[in-house]
Amino acid sequence: MKERLYAIFLLLFFLMSGLELYAVPVRIAVPALGEGLLKLKQWTPLVKTLEEQCGIEINLVIVRDNAVIEKGLQDHYYDLAFVDSFWYFLWKEKNFCTPLVQAETGGTSMRRILLVVNKDSIIRRLEDLRGASIAFTLKDESAAGFYLPLAMLLQEGIAPFRYFKESVFAETFQSILKGVAYGKLDAGFITSGIYNRKENTYLTDSLRILLASGLVPGWILIGRKGFNSSVTADIDTVLLSLSRSTEGKAVLSTSGFTGFIRASEKNFYQLGKYVKLLEKNHAAPE
Repeated sequence: MKERLYAIFLLLFFLMSGLELYAVPVRIAVPALGEGLLKLKQWTPLVKTLEEQCGIEINLVIVRDNAVIEKGLQDHYYDLAFVDSFWYFLWKEKNFCTPLVQAETGGTSMRRILLVVNKDSIIRRLEDLRGASIAFTLKDESAAGFYLPLAMLLQEGIAPFRYFKESVFAETFQSILKGVAYGKLDAGFITSGIYNRKENTYLTDSLRILLASGLVPGWILIGRKGFNSSVTADIDTVLLSLSRSTEGKAVLSTSGFTGFIRASEKNFYQLGKYVKLLEKNHAAPE
């Protein structure tokens, strides 16, 4: 009798545990940074779709920086996070997070980092940048706007903070794009995604690309180790299927994405080379 009661108790315990994992809201963290509001706008329609199709409640949390997300995932305060792939690559060795899906914009999950100058500028080669002003985004926080540009310059044998007359730190890539196009900045780093936006043609027509990175992955959805595998599987399924239906395409269009693909380690090859270069020069985040 005692054995039967014990077995029933265990069964109820596991069932209740499973129900609780679905009943407690799933917390998805998105870094604020320069385009935090854009990420919030992107993820709001996706969250609604995930809640409806997965039968879960989601709390979307805008977080001030990547360090907060790292600690939140380690402490199980956040369940999922939408971050630049650069940060996932740094964190994966610590074994507290797993990759889920990569976001696509413009039909691709990959991008290049571009160093641009005004097409009428006397700057024609990297050597001409000595003594010029150069713009990055968000020092110590932005992967595409700070750390990857540092790696690109180091690869060219340029000491980033001794070579230029002035380093300017802008809030967004769009402000850098405008600054270079209008001649207020000598040069600046932007992403190929920003450069290729149709609405930016009137600005990019005034630019010349001085240096381009290799292909590196963009944003990725990651989950904390130990989070409910059934929930993550459902979320993966929904996100991966959006581009295959009319309704899903409408959600993607509203969010600014064109689709999601399964995260693949092969996409991180070039990124890994840049990270090693940063670490060799003591320029990587600690």
